[in-house]
Formats: sequence, C-alpha cells, structure tokens
Amino acid sequence: MNEDPGRWSIRRLDGEVDTSDFDSGDEPWGRSITDFLINDALEQQEWLMSKTMLFYNDDSLLGYVTLAASLLEISQAGRVRRQPGLALIGRDSIPSVLIARFGIHKDHQRKGYGNRMFSWA
Repeated sequence: MNEDPGRWSIRRLDGEVDTSDFDSGDEPWGRSITDFLINDALEQQEWLMSKTMLFYNDDSLLGYVTLAASLLEISQAGRVRRQPGLALIGRDSIPSVLIARFGIHKDHQRKGYGNRMFSWA
C-alpha cells in the first residue's frame, strides 16, 4: 500500500471544490463514476438526496464516496429477517445508509486506498 495515513483528509463536496480533473478510468463504469462526481453529485447533495465525501492525500483527490438514505425492506433482506429481536421492531422496513457511488481516481486504483475509504463508509 502506497499511502501515508498521516496525510489523509476528508472533505464534504461543496461549490468551492474543483472536481473537473477527476478521472476514474475509461471503462464504462469508470466514465459513469467520473461523470456523476463532475456533473451530478453537488446538485443531488443540494437537493438533500445524498452526501458526497472527498478523500485526499495531501492535495491529491484520491476518490469519493456518495451516501444516500435508504430503507431495507425486511421481507427482502435475506438473513436479516432471522436476527433476534427484529420482529419486535414492528415495521416492514428499517432505515439504512446506501453507498450510492464509490470512485477512485485511475492514478490511485489498486493501491489500497479504496479499502480505507470503504472502511470509513
């Protein structure tokens, strides 16, 4: 892993941040991840649909995580249905947090940064 944990910082996306140089790669999924951050993430955050957090090492944007509120339907949750005490909740669904988008800049992929970001999320 090529990271220096002492230099990590996390910042919430806002209108002051320039994300135009972010590039998650040329594969179709990479272009989608890149386009979302550059074109849609801030607007969706302003609409309170999601929150995007940017991860840096020094001044280099490593990647981002977009989180959104969601509901977990208990009837479709597989093993969750069998957890002790879940029936006592008395609801058909429970609040959850969805990792809506997760992207690493192509220059930082396969270096272990994603593991640390995922642990944060």
